[in-house]
Amino acid sequence: MRIEARRPSHTDGRRAPGDVPTIQGEPAPHDRRLRAVHPHPEPDTAPATVPGRPNSRPVLDVVEHLVALQEQEPNWPYVGLWTRLADFRHDDLMALLRDGRVVRSTALRSTQHLTSSNDFRWLRPVVQPVLDRAARTQYFAAQTAGLDIAELTDAGRELMAGQTLPRRKLTLSLAERFPGRDGRVLAGAVELRIPMVHAPVTGAWGAWGNRPNIAITLAEHWIGRPMAAPRVETMIRRYLAASGPAGVMDIQTWSGLTPGSPAVATSDAEGKLRGCPVGYSPTGLR
Repeated sequence: MRIEARRPSHTDGRRAPGDVPTIQGEPAPHDRRLRAVHPHPEPDTAPATVPGRPNSRPVLDVVEHLVALQEQEPNWPYVGLWTRLADFRHDDLMALLRDGRVVRSTALRSTQHLTSSNDFRWLRPVVQPVLDRAARTQYFAAQTAGLDIAELTDAGRELMAGQTLPRRKLTLSLAERFPGRDGRVLAGAVELRIPMVHAPVTGAWGAWGNRPNIAITLAEHWIGRPMAAPRVETMIRRYLAASGPAGVMDIQTWSGLTPGSPAVATSDAEGKLRGCPVGYSPTGLR
């Protein structure tokens, strides 16, 4: 039986207000709809061609073209790529995750995304102010009040150095290091402030699981290269090339960064930036 050749919602990497919680749980509604069409919906069962899909293109090229793919639930990128690539197969993406060319981590809007490892090195620093803001919310502040945040992040780096650990182990270790505090909240704060990536299996098709069981590792350790300087202009240009024309509010909604100008960003046929003042500050776009 074929999967319907319709593009499910929320698979284009641009979902914003209403992103589901970061805790993985039950399949999203569109996954349930796919299951109603096919008990085991696989891109492998798709028709050879779907109107609007290119015949072939490297999966990594598509991931980089989109900058990031929403990955709150593991199946979403597979469906999103299947709608774009005629010959897409599950292992096309899994192979990239296994060899480290694509990573899964917290990125845009403080939610889980897939990006190329090359892009993650500069994209994560671009959106770090968004993650720092999330780490200062009441949920985290109640447990980190009175703590030296630098001491907390240093402890997280020390505990994770050279290792891939389930979140629950980091939780237990931080609870021991900082008695009387909720280790789960401390681990979440560390993960927001330190670039980490998930083990490849977390991004497998159908890998529904519990958040504490997700294995994480330091991004620099997994990628094998240090994080890079933020490239906010590159992010904007790439977004416009994939999704423009767009206004500053569109970029804000997509990235989570806070703009300070009503100027409109547009792209011409070559994706060139026009009319958008580009800059970077601790609050994001300016």
